[in-house]
Amino acid sequence: MTQFEQSVIGSVLLTNGKALDDLTLSPSDFDDLHHQKIYATMLEMKRDRQPLDVITLSARLPKLAAYLHECITAT
Repeated sequence: MTQFEQSVIGSVLLTNGKALDDLTLSPSDFDDLHHQKIYATMLEMKRDRQPLDVITLSARLPKLAAYLHECITAT
């Protein structure tokens, strides 16, 4: 399931958050705890109308910055 979860995260990042408009997932739908945290943060950023891309998300989750790039590559 990890590759699927990475692809979802990568898709959101590659579309600057627009993919969230079509997704009905919640953080608890992800098996990986890091993915839950990443997805929850993306939802918060979208709710707060903050720009959502790999740079802005990495600023919010600096310890996961390299991993976020991996998610994009996996997509």
